[in-house]
Amino acid sequence: MNSSKKATGYKTSWYDGWIFANFVDVMTEKILNLNRIIREFIIDNRDVLDIGCGTGSLAFSLSDKCNSIKGIDISPRMIKYAQRHNKLSNVEFLLTEKDKKLSDILNQKFDYSILKMVLHEMPEEERTNLINEAKKISNEMIIIDWVAPQPKYAGINTLIAELSALKEHFINFKQWHTTGGLDGFLQRHGLKIVKEEIFKNKTGKIVKVNWH
Repeated sequence: MNSSKKATGYKTSWYDGWIFANFVDVMTEKILNLNRIIREFIIDNRDVLDIGCGTGSLAFSLSDKCNSIKGIDISPRMIKYAQRHNKLSNVEFLLTEKDKKLSDILNQKFDYSILKMVLHEMPEEERTNLINEAKKISNEMIIIDWVAPQPKYAGINTLIAELSALKEHFINFKQWHTTGGLDGFLQRHGLKIVKEEIFKNKTGKIVKVNWH
């Protein structure tokens, strides 16, 4: 889910689509191997919702492990790219608007909802609404995002990456950081960690959480 507002409720950033797929996705996997690690957090043959699915790289990488995967995003260019490259019968991509409730647009319960590098891009109220909706339709969640404080040297690369996005995105990232990053968010929303793994460069982590 990306960072420039449009009156329609969609969001599109300059890097969405081809640029994200061929640079951001590629470099992230080369450095951090997030998609490979996320596979280890998922039991085989489960139904998964990929919230903020972007170009679909995570959904594609999980397709042989999961029963079904739905990817949703509010960027038309991201969804268009994902749909164009989708050759899989158990993967589907849907465009939605940022104010739509997940429970209104999805009529099923998922074993997992995954939020990969999504929450830090949003204002706090939007994060809260999204996580409350995800709780309604998920048995567990897997959340991947930045920690705070960032490590001294690797954190410089995080800052550069966030500065390259639009102004609103960076403001939301700073607010995420000052309120405790991923750990602060989990605590505020009563999300209990059942499994976690820290990024290789210590800038973020992957957590499986529940709230039951």
